[in-house]
Amino acid sequence: EKVGDIDNKPSIVLGAGIQESVADQVRDTDTTSPIDGPYLVYVGRVEEAKGVQELLDFFIKFKRQNCNSSLKLVIVGRAFDCELPEHPDVVLPGFVSEFEKFRLIKHAKALINPSQYESFSLVLIESWAMSRPVVVTHRCPATSGQVARSGGGFVYQNFRDFSWVLEQLESDSSFINEFGNNGREFYEQNYRWCDVIPRFNSFIGKYLS
Repeated sequence: EKVGDIDNKPSIVLGAGIQESVADQVRDTDTTSPIDGPYLVYVGRVEEAKGVQELLDFFIKFKRQNCNSSLKLVIVGRAFDCELPEHPDVVLPGFVSEFEKFRLIKHAKALINPSQYESFSLVLIESWAMSRPVVVTHRCPATSGQVARSGGGFVYQNFRDFSWVLEQLESDSSFINEFGNNGREFYEQNYRWCDVIPRFNSFIGKYLS
């Protein structure tokens, strides 16, 4: 349903930038992995509305069915309305600094955002700034659209897809390199502040001058 005459108003699809100074510092520094072994990382609000409960259920089911997998899941943030399990392969660092957040992303196999209620996912941009692929649900048009436009990750529809993605990430580094590099290029071309701010100023100048 339309709100007034908003569809005829001037508009721009702009996006947003990230904390580039920290991201660049972490990317350009010879850091070591903060986690022992391969892992996926989730960063954000730890609640059911963000899809975290389903993520945990899928991951634990994957581990039961793939006993030889050494993959871990790192959940960055504080739990609100979902119960975090005591599981040897679920790592819960809680809140971390910006530097540590980017370091966790940099050394992950991929970043995963299972939320279906996103209009724009900044954490995907942060992952691509680190040349890391992302994993998102098909139920979110915004994040699956970002992945389709960037070529920077995987989209899953169900547990079978989810399991296949994790198997590929753990066994085939070519996916990580290809999708991570695609994402990095997408970030560089669209979400650097040196690109975002001039586009915003140009839009404002065109319609408000």
